[in-house]
Amino acid sequence: MRREMILNEEKGQLRAAIKEDGSLVELIMERTGERTIVGAVFRGVVRSVMPSMQAAFIDLGRGKNGFLHVADIVEDPEVYDRMFKLRGERIEDGAEMIEADDAVEENGDGDGDDAEKESEGLLGRLVNFALGRGKQQPEIKQEKPRRRRPRRRRREKLPVIQDLLKEGQNMTVQVAKEALGSKGPRLTSHIALPGKFLVLMPREDKMGVSQQIKSDAERKRLRDLARKVKPKGVGLIVRTAGEGQNEKDFRQEVENLLAVWQDVNKRAGEGTGPKMLHQDDDMLLRLIRDQSGLPVDRVVTNSRRMMDKLRNVFKKTDQRLLDKLHLYDKQEPIFKHYGVSEEIEKALREKVKLKSGGFIVINQTEALVAIDVNTGKFTSASGMRQAILTTNLDAAAEVARQLRLRDIGGIVVIDFIDMDHRRDQERVLNRLREACRADKSRTKIYPVSRLGLVEMTRKRVRRGLATALTETCQTCGGRGYIIK
Repeated sequence: MRREMILNEEKGQLRAAIKEDGSLVELIMERTGERTIVGAVFRGVVRSVMPSMQAAFIDLGRGKNGFLHVADIVEDPEVYDRMFKLRGERIEDGAEMIEADDAVEENGDGDGDDAEKESEGLLGRLVNFALGRGKQQPEIKQEKPRRRRPRRRRREKLPVIQDLLKEGQNMTVQVAKEALGSKGPRLTSHIALPGKFLVLMPREDKMGVSQQIKSDAERKRLRDLARKVKPKGVGLIVRTAGEGQNEKDFRQEVENLLAVWQDVNKRAGEGTGPKMLHQDDDMLLRLIRDQSGLPVDRVVTNSRRMMDKLRNVFKKTDQRLLDKLHLYDKQEPIFKHYGVSEEIEKALREKVKLKSGGFIVINQTEALVAIDVNTGKFTSASGMRQAILTTNLDAAAEVARQLRLRDIGGIVVIDFIDMDHRRDQERVLNRLREACRADKSRTKIYPVSRLGLVEMTRKRVRRGLATALTETCQTCGGRGYIIK
């Protein structure tokens, strides 16, 4: 796979486009003075505690109050007591702040996302709502109840939030998700500080290795290495970029991350009121850090300032990339020259054409994303079954690319063309799973339902592409039509 990074700096905005085999798969944007606060650590002030929601709203001093659920504070009352005795903040597996390629095998991947819980019984609720029945009524059957697998998170042992937090109380929190729409940022007290090779989890005595590292021998070596450098009472996760690294590199990064955490604690004890204690690297450094460990064939930028900055970073991190760094100096805009502008324009449309001749239609709502697959004018000499299978296979790969490019998620419902054969359904599902593996955001895909739909979830962290690049039409209010 050929991988390219195209960096465009103009009009106070930095845009980074990532292309794989010529196709745009990711677009990251940041305006000067408007850095994302995802990953930032704050000293927040509890403004209100909502027992009915088992959540609290935290003032970060930045407009909308952040949302903190009880599950993002503590999982066990004993841990809560110990946490404050140690004057630290507990986290789970670091999954909230770690990209999907750094999911933890030993300790699980923190599958507690709201969207995944919402997806259970989604179709039944939608059908009943459409029929006006409200909640689904239980059938009267003398049936032996099925045994349910115990949940990893034993929520019955959680204390109620009004016993944990009081209005006016200060607490250290980290931003897990940006403010989306009318919702404020999602917060967690499970602090995770990412480095290039490792993620430090203060006050969490756990350890894990990225699932993207496939070699059992290498996983064992990294696990042993992490145990050597892991301080007592601190958790570590080895990121994908940690593959092949040595003890010296790990030990140096642990020292750097511990220094960051000590600075956070020091700043937290100074003054009163809401305060930012730590902010992640700027977009360029964050991009280089998070792309570490992935093959890059070419890095192109139209900014000499950025060129010099990248050269200094590559000298310290990966000197092999120096020969792959190029300055674009032509008159034609860099995004137009490399076809990025055209791809962005297509990504803002509802209808997306497939290579096979079919197309998909993407409709995003407040509650979910609905995707419809159509054959269009495509036909196959091998018959209707092959035409449907080919279209669905193309659609599965394109759906994964569009979700990643548009940066949309939550609950996603895909209406593939009906397939009568189970083998064809499995091939399409496997293609969708394989295509989603390159996505840094955590995804979960469910089997084909009785109605022939595929339900999946994708973790949302930042604003989607359409939200970042467009604004709602004042004439139609975003409905897409005007009343005569």
